[in-house]
Amino acid sequence: MSHRRARTTPHRTLLHVLAWAACVAVGAKAAGGGGGGGGEEPPAAGIERVLRELPAQPPSGDMLLAHRIAKLGRGVVPALFDRLSRSAAGRLAAESTALDESGRREKAVLLGALAALPEPDVRGEIALRLACAPSAADRAAALYCCAAIGASGELDSMLAIAEPELDPDGLEVAFDARVADAVGELALRDTATWRRGLAVLPGLRAGPRLSLLRAAGANAGEEALSMLARALGVLASNRADVLAAMQTASQRASVPVHDEVRRAVRELLDSADDQVAAPAALLSGRFEDADAAEALVELLEHVSTSVRGNALWSLQRISGLGMRADPRRWRAWIADERRWWNSEFEPARRALRSAEPRAVRTAILELGRRRLGRDRLASELATVLDHEDVDTAEIAAAAMGALRSRASIVELEAARGRVAPRVQDAIDRALGAIRAPASPPRTSGRRT
Repeated sequence: MSHRRARTTPHRTLLHVLAWAACVAVGAKAAGGGGGGGGEEPPAAGIERVLRELPAQPPSGDMLLAHRIAKLGRGVVPALFDRLSRSAAGRLAAESTALDESGRREKAVLLGALAALPEPDVRGEIALRLACAPSAADRAAALYCCAAIGASGELDSMLAIAEPELDPDGLEVAFDARVADAVGELALRDTATWRRGLAVLPGLRAGPRLSLLRAAGANAGEEALSMLARALGVLASNRADVLAAMQTASQRASVPVHDEVRRAVRELLDSADDQVAAPAALLSGRFEDADAAEALVELLEHVSTSVRGNALWSLQRISGLGMRADPRRWRAWIADERRWWNSEFEPARRALRSAEPRAVRTAILELGRRRLGRDRLASELATVLDHEDVDTAEIAAAAMGALRSRASIVELEAARGRVAPRVQDAIDRALGAIRAPASPPRTSGRRT
């Protein structure tokens, strides 16, 4: 190699490196699309980049993704609002508004990011969007933003934001589901939301009032059910609306529900209004209120077909029996059950703790053939699932399955991991029997 070539090769290499760096810089600037200058990533693109990791991320890491979005800076707030608005628009237009697991996780990440951003910026964005003839989707996004940054006191402003999109006569519209969803998010952050709801209910117009009741029904948690139970007294002239929300809640509520809820429904069984008595009769069965049995028997002779049908179904649900609508037979059964509880329950309960397996089995069979107060009976039988005699434990599991107390599901599942395989099989059969759906009654009249 000549001296001249040796001297120029490093120079040429430097030129090639500089040219490559310039190409990289130009490409980066072009990819940035001019959003923010200097090749900065647009906020919407940053959100998308983080959310692409969601499918591969375990749910426990979702809040980490939320904080990564928040770290993009306060300029990301409008993009988060836009994304929530697009999601709401799609759900308002769809026949089914329920989110799948992926959608629920994405929403949680977006709301978590908003909660981690400066509150004045989020509130400023809400005010800006609501000042410009907002669409229903924008109002829904504003509700979610309020839920992300607020506490129970935020409920008032959320209902005010929602009102223009609600039916003034209280008829259910697609937007009700968005209100229920957003209020549910607020309640996750502050359980006092439902107590605040009870306080504002009397002063609300029909649309917001019914939307709030439906939100509590969709939530179906203990605090939401408590609000609905107390609303039966607060909204005496609108009890049918409250009971409709409770019907929705009853399909998702954990059993047993609180005594306050059962009692509030039970007290309406003698209502002169069929639109109150009929749903109250049905709810007594869905809440498996054994203390309502006597009142339900009286309703078997009600003039309303709906009330009679609901009362019969509830008696069958409470008892686990298939007797027909013969008040005399139901009265005789209740009298026999009450007598047993008063005189024979305690001796049978003590026998369950006997050291003699035969005495324990006899007590199991005695408790297992009773039907009034099935939750209490099943709870007593659950103490035998760990019995050292496998046959005895297996019989106890079978008796619990026959009782079909939904309140015993937790105890059965907890015992399953520590008992012998035969008892596990018996527990699985019991759980299958308990979880089998109970169909509402079929009557010739319209049920309300």
